[in-house]
Amino acid sequence: PEEVAESVSRIEGSFELALDDPEYRMKRLARQRLCAGTVLEVEETRSRILAVGKAEVDAMAERLFAGRERARFGYGRRSRAAAAALGLAAPKAASAPSQGEPRHA
Repeated sequence: PEEVAESVSRIEGSFELALDDPEYRMKRLARQRLCAGTVLEVEETRSRILAVGKAEVDAMAERLFAGRERARFGYGRRSRAAAAALGLAAPKAASAPSQGEPRHA
């Protein structure tokens, strides 16, 4: 809940600052008209931002990620501990290449 409250506060603050830019205001109006077919007043937009809570964030995350495979990426040397943390099979021991044979990673 604290993270959501902080995020909402940041978004609302960014929105307030952006309203000082005439170009942003015009783009906002055009975007709303073209995408939604209607334009929200500034106070309506602000109230919608401030109304977002943990339940809405959780519901959105569920809609976005439910039933989808997730990809995991790692960078660096692959160790048994890293593989276990990611739920992957342990890495195979690398054999030393014979002389003259290129080593592939």
